[in-house]
Amino acid sequence: GDGSDGRWAKTGHAMRILERVAAAVQMTEPVLLVGETGTGKTALVQQLARVTGAPLTVVNLSNQSESADFLGGFRPAGARHLCL
Repeated sequence: GDGSDGRWAKTGHAMRILERVAAAVQMTEPVLLVGETGTGKTALVQQLARVTGAPLTVVNLSNQSESADFLGGFRPAGARHLCL
């Protein structure tokens, strides 16, 4: 699943990645997790937030995601809004 059910598999591989991500976060370095759906990216970050007590907001992206999805954008105003 997406890790939202709170389960975390403490495999050696997962713990090594968790340690690396935790070290990067502690040094305020950006981290980009890339992988196929269901490989544990979200679960890893949720576990890190859980063990550190840090607040977490999950935003799922895809290769169709654009900056406007985060920042918003402009839309044309109707003529009645332009004439005051």
